Amino acid sequence: MSKEHRFQPGHPPTPGGGRPAGSRNRLTTLLLNSLVADFEQFGPAAVKLMRLERPAEYIKVIASLVPKELLVQESALSEMSDDELVENLAIIRRLKARAAAVLVEQIEQKTDETTKH
Repeated sequence: MSKEHRFQPGHPPTPGGGRPAGSRNRLTTLLLNSLVADFEQFGPAAVKLMRLERPAEYIKVIASLVPKELLVQESALSEMSDDELVENLAIIRRLKARAAAVLVEQIEQKTDETTKH
């Protein structure tokens, strides 16, 4: 393509040149709507299958959805007593331990199933 026919910044577009206005947004919208419809129909089964057959990847997906940093406003914590903070921390630690135990159990079950076949 010669330089004279290329788009030049600051010059109006040539008639009929380039993609139609809004086509990129239209394509993106169509794609996202298709993905939403597909996920609504098949997503729960796919998530369950991933959890059962690929638990490590399942956890990675979950971790990727959790924000890297949480914004905690000081007022929310400052209203809690030290005892309440300690109690809530203990609850969080128990939940974390249970989640880890479930993951280990699922991996062991998958390993057992694989070795039986």
